[in-house]
Amino acid sequence: MSIPRGLLFSVFLLGGALVAMAQPPVDEPTEVGSLLLAGRVPWGITALPGGSLVVPCEDKSVSVLDETGRRVAAWRAADRFSAPATVSLGAQPRIAFPQITGRIDVCAWDAVTQTLAAEFSLTHGSEATATAWGPGKTLVAAWKDGHLEAWSQGHLRWMAEAGTPVSWLLFDHGNGVYVAARDKVILYDESGRTAGQWNLAGTPLGILKSLDSSVLVWTASGLWALFSEAPSFRRINDSGDIAGVVIDRQGHLLITRADRVLRTDTTGALVASVTLPRRPLGGAVVDDRGRFLVGTTGGVELWAYDGRFLGVLDPHPPASDLLVTDRGVGACGDSEWTLHLWKGFRWPPYGWPVAGG
Repeated sequence: MSIPRGLLFSVFLLGGALVAMAQPPVDEPTEVGSLLLAGRVPWGITALPGGSLVVPCEDKSVSVLDETGRRVAAWRAADRFSAPATVSLGAQPRIAFPQITGRIDVCAWDAVTQTLAAEFSLTHGSEATATAWGPGKTLVAAWKDGHLEAWSQGHLRWMAEAGTPVSWLLFDHGNGVYVAARDKVILYDESGRTAGQWNLAGTPLGILKSLDSSVLVWTASGLWALFSEAPSFRRINDSGDIAGVVIDRQGHLLITRADRVLRTDTTGALVASVTLPRRPLGGAVVDDRGRFLVGTTGGVELWAYDGRFLGVLDPHPPASDLLVTDRGVGACGDSEWTLHLWKGFRWPPYGWPVAGG
């Protein structure tokens, strides 16, 4: 018995339609909540592994929120914050809160009981400027006078002196910790010994590691890259107005400048450029679908991977760095002390390889 070819083709089309209907719809960004805070969020918002958000305010208070903006825990620091809070890897995360007096409080987060409690504190006679977490809940902390300490499970492992103010830290598993300080970058190994040092004029504005293991540092003189096995940093972009750098899932760099967002490869070769009609107030962030979110003088804007303007999510200019979590939640605080939350920054399962950045 043979089946007519036309019938087979009709069944094939019907089957394809049924599969398409079974796929979950792609969410568009929609606001899911907002919360009036006790002050601005000058040092940004941090995400916990389970999706909760840590929000340190300028009045020394800390709120832990769920993904709808509901406050589930609170804590208060002894002094005003001086740098972004950082979260350790793995289960039972710890959170470090640097403060202007040189104190750094380390708090433990219990996701089951939803409690945030102080565990131990570090103190030093200079403003705390940066923290970073490594394997085994190792915490490296830096202060404005160049002092560095590494702690593990509440015990001091090593100390070092950079000799110049430290702005940023980057843990690189297997190599140690990169210290981005004024006029130089230093690599300390896991025992606190100097494993490398490079001169970079100016104050570092940020540091990150690319997907090909290059270390990227940007200053007022441009964007610099230390490629794997290279002896020194090489300038890959000479823009003097870089507001932020992030990496998309293809390994491209998104470089936010005063009037545009550049998409380049890790060597600095230009892939695409999007001109921003309104001045950005900070660096853009990229979502799972290749779109980028940027805070400007006109509000929080969403742009497509191909450079199309998709709209304004909120008309209020942000007063904090934008955050997009790996669970597809976006967040930022505005100058009127309100925290805004959105959802819809992820593809459905098996969806993202077909489009986007």
